[in-house]
Amino acid sequence: MQNLRRRFGKRLPQLSADGLKLIAAVLLLSAYAGRILIEHGLIHLENYTQDELLTAMDTVPGLTGRVGWASILRLLAGPAVPIFAFLTVEGFLHTGRFGRYLLRVALLAVVSEIPYDWAITGRAFDFSAQNPVWGVAICLAMLYCMSRLDKMPAVERVIGSLLIFLCAAFWAVAARAEYGLQMAALCGIFYCLREREVAKMLLALLVSLASPLGPMGLIAVFLYGGQQKRKRLQYVWYALFPAAVTALGLIACFL
Repeated sequence: MQNLRRRFGKRLPQLSADGLKLIAAVLLLSAYAGRILIEHGLIHLENYTQDELLTAMDTVPGLTGRVGWASILRLLAGPAVPIFAFLTVEGFLHTGRFGRYLLRVALLAVVSEIPYDWAITGRAFDFSAQNPVWGVAICLAMLYCMSRLDKMPAVERVIGSLLIFLCAAFWAVAARAEYGLQMAALCGIFYCLREREVAKMLLALLVSLASPLGPMGLIAVFLYGGQQKRKRLQYVWYALFPAAVTALGLIACFL
């Protein structure tokens, strides 16, 4: 990424891994704030069918504005997905202990599931969708398998990587991990094309179009300066997601 930035000038601002993570976290948690506080806390969207909601928007004062704000905030998750995918690949490439890294992410996914289910659906256990950390864990396993092919001839490496991606995509869909399929596609692109920066960004752009604002996340990725995260903040980032969705769920109870 640094080589691509040099082609466009050295005066561009640089973002560290922690800076990227902060941007992605703010965007994603803003999207969840819209879902938890507005959709479930204020609108109680689960009580409406689509036709009932359209009718209520014509009769209930302020409802149209709330629905509009909820829709806008949902869109903010789009730019966060490519940033998190990029950071997942960067974390994989720079970790010295992959097993511990994967274990931490898997434990975070387990710990986050009940707060996520409760905040989103009001139930402690809901299997209609799993929290997005599961998608990160699946992507890490995919990247490890792809890395075993790095010394193989090009044709075998491409075919093997495609098959591994299809397996990861299957598990992301089967597990119903939120944003899991898009994360798997972006992680595969960022890893397999890490030495071909233009092709990597173009393909990532196409995948990011799954969300209207998704390509904006690639601007932050483009500004990444290569600085790694500070280890003293590591566990703060791990605790942020379950703590934030729990807090949002509690606030929604009083709305």
